[in-house]
Amino acid sequence: MTNLAIQKNENKKSLLVLFQNALIIIICLFQIYSLTAYMQRNPSGVRISNYVFFGAGILLYFSAFFSKKIVKHLFLPLIMFAYVILTSFFQEGDFNTYIAGINFALMLTTFCVGRSVLISKKMVKFISFVLIIIGLEFVFFYFSPNAYAPYVEYTSVSDVLTLGFSNPNQTGIILFLSISISVIAIDVCSRKFIKFLYYILVVFLLILLVLTDARTSIIAAVFVITWKFFGSKFKIRNEKFVNVVSIGFIALPLVFFIIYLSLFLNGYGNDVVILGKSLFSGRQRVYSNVLVNWNNHIFGNVAYFRFSNAHNGALTIIVNTGIVGFFLYLITLYLELQVMCHNAFIKRVVPISLIIIYGILLTSCGEAAIVTDGNVYYVFTLLICLLFNYEIKGRVK
Repeated sequence: MTNLAIQKNENKKSLLVLFQNALIIIICLFQIYSLTAYMQRNPSGVRISNYVFFGAGILLYFSAFFSKKIVKHLFLPLIMFAYVILTSFFQEGDFNTYIAGINFALMLTTFCVGRSVLISKKMVKFISFVLIIIGLEFVFFYFSPNAYAPYVEYTSVSDVLTLGFSNPNQTGIILFLSISISVIAIDVCSRKFIKFLYYILVVFLLILLVLTDARTSIIAAVFVITWKFFGSKFKIRNEKFVNVVSIGFIALPLVFFIIYLSLFLNGYGNDVVILGKSLFSGRQRVYSNVLVNWNNHIFGNVAYFRFSNAHNGALTIIVNTGIVGFFLYLITLYLELQVMCHNAFIKRVVPISLIIIYGILLTSCGEAAIVTDGNVYYVFTLLICLLFNYEIKGRVK
């Protein structure tokens, strides 16, 4: 290859990295705007942000195909894209059906995009700055009139901390993800004063999370924080062991759903109280209603459900995409986590970002939005995957 050809190749690579980083900056800035719109209960602002995430996410994914080295498993989400579009078409779904299906497929792109997109130390600093702004947003809205805005859950009205979000469970998920990425930022940040600010931010966000009374998010946050302080020095000596752990967390939402509904149907656990609330707080009714309306077991009923939250990630995915789509999801997720585990094994450490992925799967036992909805959840998951790769490889100086 001539010097001119090499120079052209380098220029193309630089333009690609610049384009991808510009998309990440746009996504991060609109994440701040989107969360503000949620907390102000501004539906048009939320809608605009969601379209930005939708468009930027698709561009970011397909730009990865032009990378110098095609990342392993980059084509897997493409199969899911095609699958949800085809099932939506044959079930005569409306516009919102297609958007919901593609948003779900976008969630699966975060892993391979996280490995293919180059981020520099400056970009990590920018992401850290965005996280601080988001944390300050939560502080500000905690003192706003919308902080304890009432919401309707099933048939009762409650006034737990929502910060303006539609319900405390959604608030809990977003606080959990904010805490998690702040914990990663503590590890990648070099300045002691900034680390100190992050510790203060994490403590305050934890207090807010407890006030939401969102049990699954609280348990997941405790899991991540506990690993941060007590498991961070754990060394991986057996790659197969970590893969088995990944399989366990992938299966956890489905196992939880089966056990939870079985206990309810057989009259067990009615007196069980977890974190001050009854084990059966209403999800059993949602599960039963969803199963009654799920009649296309092979290909799912995406045109009917449109990925609405069934309060369990596995259940939401299987009723929307059927057994075929759920199998594709499991294969994609397992292969992506296998790559993450392999990269961690090479370094003989377990990055906190991998533990956070496990925490997301743990949270999806009680809430589906964190793995299916895209939008703000897509942004948080993408940032986690980008920072995982930065932790492992230290991409660019």
